[in-house]
Amino acid sequence: MLISPPLKLDLFPDTQSANKAIVHLDSLIKSNDNRLGTGFVGTAIINQTLSECGLSETAYNLLLQRKNPSWLYSVDQGATTIWERWNGYTYESGFHPQISMNSFNHYAYGAVLEWMFRYMAGINPDIDNPGFKHITLSPHIDSRNAIPTGQERITYVDASYESHYGKISSSWKINKKNGNIKYDFTIPTNTTATVILHLQDKCNKIKCNQRSLDKVAGIVSHKTDNTKSIINLLPGKYSFTVSK
Repeated sequence: MLISPPLKLDLFPDTQSANKAIVHLDSLIKSNDNRLGTGFVGTAIINQTLSECGLSETAYNLLLQRKNPSWLYSVDQGATTIWERWNGYTYESGFHPQISMNSFNHYAYGAVLEWMFRYMAGINPDIDNPGFKHITLSPHIDSRNAIPTGQERITYVDASYESHYGKISSSWKINKKNGNIKYDFTIPTNTTATVILHLQDKCNKIKCNQRSLDKVAGIVSHKTDNTKSIINLLPGKYSFTVSK
């Protein structure tokens, strides 16, 4: 799947070409039974690229795949780190015959953890304000309409990062009964943050700390359209609910 690197690096000549590549990449993954078909370079960026192209649902399908090759296939074989060979060890066959070229803590394949922090939890730095002086919090929840066989929807994520200014935390939870979503964020002292809530169909009523956004002192500004809400925050702890 050599499509993901040029998409990630914005190498297509125009939007039309890029959109065709996005559709083709999504099709390739689905036709491969939602399994990885990338190599050393592509695996490190595949999920990030998918989310940046609006295909987080496909990224979740890849993350939660259990067939070989996949991240969870190695985990199911006893892995506690990510291996260079997906089948570097299996319960059925033991160690792979070419064990000498198999890293058992492989950065490029393990880079999926970056996607989990940046997209599942949504914790991102602002390149114009280095060191997390300004924070972007933009979680991509598991909003898949169809769950592949053998997978389950992720309904809860909780992550934190110890920045120079203090702990940044981001969590979300989907209410299984009514579909409402609860987001909790912690913004350290001497920083600011922009929260981007991606709105789902018919689930777009937003409150913060059980109040309307206009009545929360730490909210500097907010803007909402049909697909997302952008909220600028001062330091503090905030609990948002997005409901029907």
